[in-house]
Amino acid sequence: MTEALRTYNRARNKLDASSLDVTHVHGASRDLVSMIEARLGVTLPASYRQFLLDYGILEVEGQTIYGEFDDGDFASAVPSFVFATENGRRLGELDVSDIMIGASGDGADWVIDCAVLSKEGEAPVLAQTARWNAQRQAPDFVRHELAPDFGNFFLRFVALLSS
Repeated sequence: MTEALRTYNRARNKLDASSLDVTHVHGASRDLVSMIEARLGVTLPASYRQFLLDYGILEVEGQTIYGEFDDGDFASAVPSFVFATENGRRLGELDVSDIMIGASGDGADWVIDCAVLSKEGEAPVLAQTARWNAQRQAPDFVRHELAPDFGNFFLRFVALLSS
């Protein structure tokens, strides 16, 4: 088991033991996750893939991590990460190797850059904000790393909402 998956499991255990208001329907199936990877043309990081299998989509104290679960409305609206990703790509907000996993509520989107998968199958989670470029009459997208992988992002997410 990778360090990111161990960290993800610590976060999941911390969330399970908390008194936080947690909502999720059920996890995605392995077949659905494989279909999503083919549809988006990316290999999902191992810790985010585990999140999809465990939760599908997760809301904690009103803050949502986008995901997907087996249902009849596949990728039709947020909080579907497939919908958010395809929409972001269509609008030029995301590269073809990016997936959008949420919005912080302060103007930043949470993005995983799947182009930089580590040897352990992990990728960094970034905060992406848009700033208007008057000269180009278009937004510039500014990114900074929130966590080196989804496991660490998830642990910080749970810790922040637990404090």
